Amino acid sequence: SWPRRASLFFRGADAPCHVSFMAPDVNDRLQSFLGPLLPVARLLSVPVLDFDKYQLKADAVETEAAVLPLATGFLAHYLGLKI
Repeated sequence: SWPRRASLFFRGADAPCHVSFMAPDVNDRLQSFLGPLLPVARLLSVPVLDFDKYQLKADAVETEAAVLPLATGFLAHYLGLKI
């Protein structure tokens, strides 16, 4: 029997930032829009909701590969779905 709740923790310097959990295509488009502004924001210490960190990591595909099977498996089991 699976638990009704679950958590997935990432730790350390390689842990994804919250932007990493968005779809890779969305991140690519946001980066192309915000990208030219990020070095200036970094220089001025202006917070940009981790888009500056994501620009250096660009790990949405890896984050998706780690999280999506766990999340869909958990939800499918909990909801009684076959996937």
